[in-house]
Amino acid sequence: MALAIKNGIAPTEDIPAILANYIENMKQKYNSHHAAGIITHVVLYEVYSENGLIETCYDMMNATSYPSFRWVLAQSGSKTITEGPTSPEYLPSRASVAQN
Repeated sequence: MALAIKNGIAPTEDIPAILANYIENMKQKYNSHHAAGIITHVVLYEVYSENGLIETCYDMMNATSYPSFRWVLAQSGSKTITEGPTSPEYLPSRASVAQN
C-alpha cells in the first residue's frame, strides 16, 4: 500500500479510501501496529504524513505494546532502537521490532 502510493501506482482519487482501509485494518487486525517490515515502515510514515495523518504516525511511534519502538526502548533501557530485540516469551520471535 505505502509503496504503491509513494511510487504513484495507486490512483490519486483512491488514496484517501486506501489509507482509510489500511488504518482500519491496522486497528482491527494488528492492534494498531503497522504490518510493514523494517524497510517499508519508513515509507509508511512518509505516506501518512504526506496525507495529513500525522496523529496516526504519532500514535504508532508512541505505542507501548510489542512490537513498537517505545516497547524496545522500555525493555532495553536504551536511548536508541536496538538491532535485534528479544520478544516477550508469549509472542513469536520477530526478526525486527518494526515488523508486525
